[in-house]
Amino acid sequence: MEMLTDGDLQLHRVSFEGHPQWNTTGVTIAGTTGTSGGTMTLLAQPQGIFIDPSTDLLYIADTLNHRIQQYQFLTNGTTLINTVAGTSQVSGCTLSLLYEPTAVSVDKQQNLYIADLRNHRIFYWPQGATSGVTIVGYMYRY
Repeated sequence: MEMLTDGDLQLHRVSFEGHPQWNTTGVTIAGTTGTSGGTMTLLAQPQGIFIDPSTDLLYIADTLNHRIQQYQFLTNGTTLINTVAGTSQVSGCTLSLLYEPTAVSVDKQQNLYIADLRNHRIFYWPQGATSGVTIVGYMYRY
């Protein structure tokens, strides 16, 4: 059985027969295969992604760079990349830093919700802000 849902968990397709065949040749759309780093175009052990269905923006929890990256793919083939939370290669426990984020989600107002692994918190980062707020968890100095 196969079920397909969207980001709002609306059921779009249920299939009891056959299984979809996926092309096993992928295309890299973010980062560089075999290379990690802290520049805007590189990632370091990315773990969580979120695609905003209303904007088609891709968000990546760039875990070992301690940041959330936002990718906008333009129709002319250009990709715009922004760090929308955290600071590249700088970990910390302040309200402006992340420490190994592993997942990200975005609400309709473009606010971020981040699973900040080493800070033991779920972090709310308002759209356009330079810092966030701990909404769940207990953060202590590592």
